[in-house]
Amino acid sequence: MSAPSDPSREAFFLGRSLVREFQRALGEVVADRLSDFGIWEAEYRQTLQQFVREVIQQTETDLEQEPAPASPTNVDLQAVLDDLRAEIAATRFALQQYRQSLSD
Repeated sequence: MSAPSDPSREAFFLGRSLVREFQRALGEVVADRLSDFGIWEAEYRQTLQQFVREVIQQTETDLEQEPAPASPTNVDLQAVLDDLRAEIAATRFALQQYRQSLSD
């Protein structure tokens, strides 16, 4: 014979079954999302690698097509430095004169 139904016992087993099914469904959803993310990440990495390869290939093509710059002619660097120092000194002198004219 069947035992009389106990509502609290039925509620307990109902709750336990609900939690088990919820965990199973949640596990499937999480597994699906992680799988989707793994696929996306692999495609992203592949796309990024292809992009890098294309950039490098374009750079190499541009370098092959562009003539190499002419080597610099023999420039007297000391003369260039002396000229720059002279210009700096002249600019400082002009700035000092300007400041003095403002203070007078």
